[in-house]
Amino acid sequence: MKKQEILSLKSRLEDSGLELTNEITLLITNLSSKIPVGNKIKAKLEYFTAKDLKKVHSNLEVAKELILIIASNFAYTKYRSLEIDDERVKKGYIRLSSSILKSQVSTSNNNTYKKILDLLLKYQVIEKGINYSTTSKKCNEFRLTSTYFGKGINSITLKTPFAKKLCNKGRMANLEKAASTAIGRNELYNLSRIELPSIDKVETHLRNRMKEGYTNKKGKRLYILGKKKRDSQKLYMEDYLYQYRVLKEHLNIPIVTEEKAGHRVITKFNMMPSVIREIIKIDGEKLVECDYSTLHPNIANRVYRGTNNIAITHDIVAEYLGISRKEAKIEHLSFLNKKIVDMKRSPLYKYYNDNHNYMLLLLEADKIRYKTHKITSQKLFSVEVQMMEEVIRILFDEGIETTYVFDALYTKEEDVDRVKEVMNRIAKNNKIKTKV
Repeated sequence: MKKQEILSLKSRLEDSGLELTNEITLLITNLSSKIPVGNKIKAKLEYFTAKDLKKVHSNLEVAKELILIIASNFAYTKYRSLEIDDERVKKGYIRLSSSILKSQVSTSNNNTYKKILDLLLKYQVIEKGINYSTTSKKCNEFRLTSTYFGKGINSITLKTPFAKKLCNKGRMANLEKAASTAIGRNELYNLSRIELPSIDKVETHLRNRMKEGYTNKKGKRLYILGKKKRDSQKLYMEDYLYQYRVLKEHLNIPIVTEEKAGHRVITKFNMMPSVIREIIKIDGEKLVECDYSTLHPNIANRVYRGTNNIAITHDIVAEYLGISRKEAKIEHLSFLNKKIVDMKRSPLYKYYNDNHNYMLLLLEADKIRYKTHKITSQKLFSVEVQMMEEVIRILFDEGIETTYVFDALYTKEEDVDRVKEVMNRIAKNNKIKTKV
């Protein structure tokens, strides 16, 4: 970035209320230095013919870097496949917005991004999935082919002025958007506060937790994969280490998601497996998790005007259905966000049909009216984000350090009581029947 551009960006960020720490200043001055790209993709570009590259740009080096910028959209698909409970995501697919792709590789209203996608398809770097185009918005689905999916990530340094300029433009916009939110500002400050352990320390911790029989929130146990065949019901240490390596080096700028994702903020910290967050520190102190109990069911009870004078808890649901609390908790992770037909297959459906029928009817009607089952998560995430914004703003003003993990905050032991007090007050103010 040019000196004048840096000064202008700093001024805009300060106007948004962001204090420019050394780490944030360093982030600004190095915005265009690196992009994450899947292993082997850069080497594959050497097999693209000059004729094909010139379809993208007359300068072959610029063309290659523009292709790498588009390819960087696939950098986290392996991670997403391990963490997100969606069949298409698990297969490595990602929906790419035409408007976003266009802005990434062009300063004008042209179809450079289409030419790049065509070349990536032609040279079998990616393959196309479902076409989600509508009359108002184009959003197609792609994934890396098996040659490149899950093969690691390289940090590529952009060198051509044109590619760097485009990359700067996008990252400046992301940075300003993050700085405009209480959550984003807080997580930018955390760049200088959070201490990330070495890969070796993470591996030692995972091995120790494995011996203790660690299971995640979905009840899956952690194992070493080695040369064994994968089992979808198990977690693997190698995958967690892969995720950590990627996140440790990248995702320094928080990503404020679009409206359809409820404007949730994606950060380096909340994308890490919770078992790894156990050993991350602030100011040399391990962090304690403070999370809302059964938050989304109680938000739904409020949003869809259900019987909101009694809290929904995992214990109440488990007792009513005669299932274990663990099973109720696992089912609650995705129940409300499923398609209607899948909701009806869940053991939780009987509880909600019997006890919160009006809420359930309105929720199902919403999915039908909007022609997508994802409208539920959008609305629930939106309320969740509003609540967490309020909580973080209050705690930040009090000088209490927290780290945001969607519906939870991590903080020092000495601040736990105050964090819980504020979280509970905000839930009450929003008429959400839940507590930390």
